[in-house]
Amino acid sequence: MLARRAKGVFVLRQHRVDDRVEGRPFDARNVPVGSEGDGLREIDLGDIRLHRPIFTYATASIIDANLYRDKNFILMQPSHLPSLKTDYRSGALVPPRIFVLRVNDREQPTSLLAHVIVEAVEVRDDDRGRSSLTLHHELILPKYSNAVRHGEAFTASYSSAGNVVCLTSAVAERGAVFMDLPDLKGQRIGTYLMDRLVGWAGQWPDAEVLPIKLQTSDASSANKERRNRFYEQFGIAFDYDDPSTRQSGVSKPMKVSALNRQDAWTKNIDFLELHEYLGDVLHRGQECASDLLARERVVRELVEEHTARERRPLRWAVGQAFRNF
Repeated sequence: MLARRAKGVFVLRQHRVDDRVEGRPFDARNVPVGSEGDGLREIDLGDIRLHRPIFTYATASIIDANLYRDKNFILMQPSHLPSLKTDYRSGALVPPRIFVLRVNDREQPTSLLAHVIVEAVEVRDDDRGRSSLTLHHELILPKYSNAVRHGEAFTASYSSAGNVVCLTSAVAERGAVFMDLPDLKGQRIGTYLMDRLVGWAGQWPDAEVLPIKLQTSDASSANKERRNRFYEQFGIAFDYDDPSTRQSGVSKPMKVSALNRQDAWTKNIDFLELHEYLGDVLHRGQECASDLLARERVVRELVEEHTARERRPLRWAVGQAFRNF
C-alpha cells in the first residue's frame, strides 16, 4: 500500500496484482473508497490497495500490471522530465519512456545477472494512419569494463491501410525478432519486450497480424526450440515447411485479439523506474563509503595501538593486564 513518507513522496509496499483484475480497465470513481484525507484517496481492489493523490488520475487501467507485481516501489510526484514520467492515455497507465530491467538468473531468481536500460519510442502519424512502438534496449555496464555493450530494438507497427499489425518491424512486412544480448539469452528479456509490444498492439484487436517468418539459419540445435516456444507462448502458430524438424515456416493468419499476454518474465525480471535504479546506486555508494570510513577508523585505531605497544611495551602489557582482570 502507499503510505506518505514526506511531502510529495509516496511509498508502495508489497502489493500483488490480482489476476481477476489484471488487464481489465477499472474506473476509480466506481471503486469503494476506504479513506480519504490529506490529499490522498485509498482504493481497494481485492489484493490491490493503493493510496494516490486524488488529483493525479481520475481513472486507471492495469494494462501493464505485471510491472508492479510483488515489489517495493517508490512513487514520486509526477516528474518534470518527459522521458521519466508515467503517462496516462485513454484510460491506461503507460510506463515511462526510459526505465530499467533488473534481470536475475531464471534458475536462481535471487542471483542478479544484469541491468538492462530500455527506451520506448512511440511514433504516431495520424495523417497516414500509421503507428509504431520501438523498445530500444542496452546492457548497463560498469564504467571500466571490457565487456561489449550489446543492444538492439524490438519494434511493432500498425497501418490502417489493410488494418494490419506487424510485430517485428516498423514497416508492414514479414520478419522475425532477434535478441542481441548473447550472455542473457533464455533469461526472458525477449519475453518482456514482446509482451509489451503485444499489449500495445491490443489497441487494434480486429487488425490482422502480419506473418512472422522463421529461417533455417536461426534454427540451431541450441536455439530452435527456444525460438519456437518464444512465439508459441503468445499464441502464434506456424505452418512449418517440414513439421518433423520445425526449422522454418510462416505464422498462420490471426487477429491481434487472439494474441496472448505473458507474465513469465516476472519470475526473474523486475521493472525499475530510472529514479529507483539511480537511487539504489547512490544508496549503495553511500553504504560503501560509510563502510570504508568505519574500516579506516578501525585500522587507524589498530595502528595507534601497535605504535604504542612498540614504544612502551611494558606499559602496554600492564594496561592489557588491567583491562583483562
